[in-house]
Amino acid sequence: MASMETTTTLNGLYKEVYADKIKDLIPESDILLKMDNFVSKDQREGNKYHQPVLLALPTGATWGLGVVTLNTAIASTMGDAQVTGSAITHRDLLAYDAAAKAAKGGKQSFAEATGLVVKNLVKATSKFLELDLLYGGATGLGVSVTTSSTNTDATHTVLTLRLDSWAPAIFSGMEGAQIVFYREGTSTLVSSGADSIFTIVSQNVVPASSTVGGTLTVSGTSTGISALDTAAASYKLAIYWNSSYGNQMSGLQAILTNTGSLFNVDASAYSLCQANTFDCASTQLTFGKLQNALALGVNRGLDSKVKVMVSPATFANLVDEQAGARRYDSSYESGKAKNGVKALEFFSANGLMEIVPHIFMHQGKAMVIPTEETIRLGPVDGVTSTLPGMPGEFFVQSQTYAAFELRNYANEAIFIEAPAHAIYVKNITNV
Repeated sequence: MASMETTTTLNGLYKEVYADKIKDLIPESDILLKMDNFVSKDQREGNKYHQPVLLALPTGATWGLGVVTLNTAIASTMGDAQVTGSAITHRDLLAYDAAAKAAKGGKQSFAEATGLVVKNLVKATSKFLELDLLYGGATGLGVSVTTSSTNTDATHTVLTLRLDSWAPAIFSGMEGAQIVFYREGTSTLVSSGADSIFTIVSQNVVPASSTVGGTLTVSGTSTGISALDTAAASYKLAIYWNSSYGNQMSGLQAILTNTGSLFNVDASAYSLCQANTFDCASTQLTFGKLQNALALGVNRGLDSKVKVMVSPATFANLVDEQAGARRYDSSYESGKAKNGVKALEFFSANGLMEIVPHIFMHQGKAMVIPTEETIRLGPVDGVTSTLPGMPGEFFVQSQTYAAFELRNYANEAIFIEAPAHAIYVKNITNV
């Protein structure tokens, strides 16, 4: 067994090489993780984050000249939004022989030996977290199986995914990941126990037709595959990572589509707690339609910068119109405006609108969030390799393999202080 000295050396080298650079390893695809919107350090402790929210304005006004009888005072209504962070623990292994060589070779040797393991683990954990920030909660990955599966053998099947709820990047590089299926909009799990867990084998990123998305090949037990085939033939199925159901944060899609109780606030009773929905009616999203969508938020008080997250396919269509309202003043930046390389910025009724392509955004959807009113919160900002209660310890002994185990940890949630200023765009067709 590897010595305690090896563990101590590895932990010391890890801290020296990576500890202060862990944020730099987060992929460019993680737009929400890179936003500078995490709560201050003094707000990160505790089980729940409490945010006072305005539910209704004071309305006890009186009209009339002279000595008039005042109408009854009707105070504003405040609520206590309670948001709980969602925890992700992610593991990878470093074989003893590789660890021994890394520990003896010094800083440079350590970086070369562990670089790929560390970077890939951070990339994968960041992906899980970014997807939770987008779709966590009642929607899982927001991806729906829309047609019955096609058997390849007793333990494998091919599933066709609904085009408007699919983004190829969600499953890219996720071969071997474990997933489960629920009937969409219910808590009914396909099969049970070990038979309910399926493994991603491959993805076909080419849409099966103009109306449906790509396909996903999964493996499972023969009982599980049979149950999955039967369920897929009769119901739309939602996809979740294994163990994520009921343990995820409520992501942006859950917030933007909420009409009931969420964060200890009943949105059905207070309109300011419901976001706006703009139906693109199965047509292409244009700047004109985007302006109309933004008007829904402006009509309810939106008067600050927004970030519009769209799929790369939708962004490509919008780039064709970029000469429209694009700003060319002293703040022009070639990285943002020139040829639509990274983002497009426009002035709208709310002020500045920044449009960014997000590789995890579903083909048929877009999300408009008020930048200054969208916050991330919880005990951990982003991804960390320092486990709670174990400062300075990054490697632990694997209980199963002849290897050291490296773990990443995340624990946060996302919250929009004024949902009435946000807009959910649906039924986009990219042609």
